[in-house]
Amino acid sequence: MKLKFILAMLIVVLLIGCAKPQVAPEPVAPAPEPVQPVAVEPTPVEPVQEVVKPAPVEGVSLDGVDVALSMAGFDPEEVTVKKGTSIIVKVVDSRRHAVTSKTNALFTSKQLTKEDTTEIPLDMVGEFVFLDVTFGKRLTVTVTE
Repeated sequence: MKLKFILAMLIVVLLIGCAKPQVAPEPVAPAPEPVQPVAVEPTPVEPVQEVVKPAPVEGVSLDGVDVALSMAGFDPEEVTVKKGTSIIVKVVDSRRHAVTSKTNALFTSKQLTKEDTTEIPLDMVGEFVFLDVTFGKRLTVTVTE
């Protein structure tokens, strides 16, 4: 009989020890008051002034000239620009290229790969030839006043 009593007490102790305590639910906070929109006066905006560029002269660039470079060569192969204009050479294939001037060691780029660009500043009047050292392709640039 003692054994049954001890087993019954153990079961009661285990049930009480393993039971989850009852927790009272937390009260729900009331909803916040709605925010009233504030009237804002519009700020006057000054009209944008249009920048007028001079009409382009055929074959002459006033800003900069983008030249594509691939294994097939420069595109375009011949360019005429005004003094102070830059040539922006962009590699458009997956090959490695390097650009250098054939005349007077005027310019030499670092090695270029896909999507790389290099800028060739042109501050002297004359005709200049640039080479793709890797594939031997030519770019002829004429710089005018």
